Amino acid sequence: MGDHWGRVFVDGTRISGNGRRAAALVSARAPSQVVMGSAPVGILINRLATTTRHELLSIGAPLPRVMLPGAVVRLIAVPGELADGGERYEGAEVRLIDPLPFRMAVFDRGAALLPLDLDSFHNGVLLVRDPVVVRTLAGAHQVCWELSGRASPLDEPPPHLQPVLSSLLDGLTDQAASMRLGMSLRTYSRRVTEILAALGTTSRFHAGVQAVRRGWA
Repeated sequence: MGDHWGRVFVDGTRISGNGRRAAALVSARAPSQVVMGSAPVGILINRLATTTRHELLSIGAPLPRVMLPGAVVRLIAVPGELADGGERYEGAEVRLIDPLPFRMAVFDRGAALLPLDLDSFHNGVLLVRDPVVVRTLAGAHQVCWELSGRASPLDEPPPHLQPVLSSLLDGLTDQAASMRLGMSLRTYSRRVTEILAALGTTSRFHAGVQAVRRGWA
C-alpha cells in the first residue's frame, strides 16, 4: 500500500500512507521534506497552489489543477509543453526557453519544489521552505525569465505558424491537424505553443479570440 500511494520522508523519517496523509504534511514547517509517489506529489502541488495568493514562479513544473485568482503566474517552458491544458491559466505570463536549465516551482516565495530526478516531478520532489534556498530559486527564475524568449506583438503570424493557426481555428484535434499538415504530433504541439506565446496566452480558446482581434484569421 505504501509503495502504491507513495512515500513521504520528513527530516529523514519515513511516513507511509495515502495521498491525503501526504497532503496534510504541506502545513508542516520542516526546512525540507521529500515526497515520493505520483499521487502524493500531485496532491502536494495542488495544496500549495490553493494557498498561493500572490505569485507562482515555474520552470518546467506541472501546472496545478486549481485556479490561482489574483496571483501573478510566470511560466517558463520548453516549446510544446504548454500546448495542452493551459485554459485555466488565461492571464499567465509565459516565456519559452530550450533547453530548460532545471525544473522547479516557487509558491509565494515561501515554499519551493524541486524534482528529485531533475526531469520529472512525478517520481518525487523535494519541498523546501528554507527562506535562503527559496529566495535563491526565485532569483534563478528571474535570471531565466530575462534570458528566455519573450512573446512580442506581431503584425501577422510567422509563415511556418500560419497553417498551424488555421488548423487550430478549425477546431481540429492535434492528431488530425498534424496528419493534415504532414508533421509529427510533437512538432505540431511545439508550434501551437509558439502561437500561444506570441498571442500572450496559455488558452487555445483565447488564442483564437486574440487571433481574430489582430486580424490573423
